[in-house]
Amino acid sequence: MKTFTASAFMLLICTAALLSTTEGRPRIYLRCQCLQIYSKPPIPTKRILSLRVIPAGPQCKNEEIIATLEKGMLCLDRTEDWVISLINRATMKNEQRCLDPTKYWVISLKEELIHDSNNFQPVSSSWIQREVVLSTTSFTSLKRTRN
Repeated sequence: MKTFTASAFMLLICTAALLSTTEGRPRIYLRCQCLQIYSKPPIPTKRILSLRVIPAGPQCKNEEIIATLEKGMLCLDRTEDWVISLINRATMKNEQRCLDPTKYWVISLKEELIHDSNNFQPVSSSWIQREVVLSTTSFTSLKRTRN
């Protein structure tokens, strides 16, 4: 019986140690994420699910622009006119919402939009945000979905 108790206790300790090393760690990049830059031809905006801008910093001297497509991610050339236009359109008020979903006021606003039909239009299923944007340097456009 003592062997079983000791084995169960060791299994519990190992599981706790494993979970504590993997859970809750932020993703930190210690180098540039963009090794190859895509420049031409322009990507149609309908194919871009999200656009993320990573400012230059200690991990990378270059500003990185990463477009997420259905088939993967591409790093875009910041000097290209179509990329500049894409970034400008992504930050326009009607096409972009950059909100931190962990902030209390964002949660409250979301609940009001869904539940308060007196002041707001009911939330339509035809407008769905594809990705939650966690920082002001990430851009995600609203896409229409067909029912």
